[in-house]
Amino acid sequence: MRAIKKAFTSALLLLYLELVVTAAGALTSDAANEGGRFRRRVSNPCSVPTRPRSIAFGDPSLVQESDRKRWRYLITWQAPATINCGSISSYQVKFPETSSAPETLAGNILEKEVYTDGEIPITFTVTATNNGGFTSASESLSITTPTLPPQVAPRDLAIVPSTSNNNKCVKVSWSAPEYPNGVITGYQKHYN
Repeated sequence: MRAIKKAFTSALLLLYLELVVTAAGALTSDAANEGGRFRRRVSNPCSVPTRPRSIAFGDPSLVQESDRKRWRYLITWQAPATINCGSISSYQVKFPETSSAPETLAGNILEKEVYTDGEIPITFTVTATNNGGFTSASESLSITTPTLPPQVAPRDLAIVPSTSNNNKCVKVSWSAPEYPNGVITGYQKHYN
């Protein structure tokens, strides 16, 4: 029994197994002992998919959202030309104007509805992940949204008595609207 145990221990010390996964998705295994070395290479059919294709912003539509109007866009894209592993399991979309974290969508969803204010640059980014867990490079599209009128009147309107000795003068102050939807180019004042 002792001789069998010693032989088995010696065989374990002389035999080693090495596994290496290459970037191309191939698995290589080596086995060696006193008699030599054996190598086997098995290819993994999965690798990185190509980028999603043809990102497009649909025509904007004006929608009322609580206390203001905003632009609504339907953004669409096509699946990658080469998936490299069965099917696409998910898409990660990023629209930084609404969230800094990417949103994950199921692999059969090829559109996303987004809402934005007027006259701002926006960038939409999408990546694809296949069933092998490989993620594509990102594809992005940027636009600047059309101008919208300011959504509410100026805020913090105040009439301050004049510091001059002229009782026919007043000082009026205000803050810019909360949702200017672009650069404010002027204000209109009316007195009754």
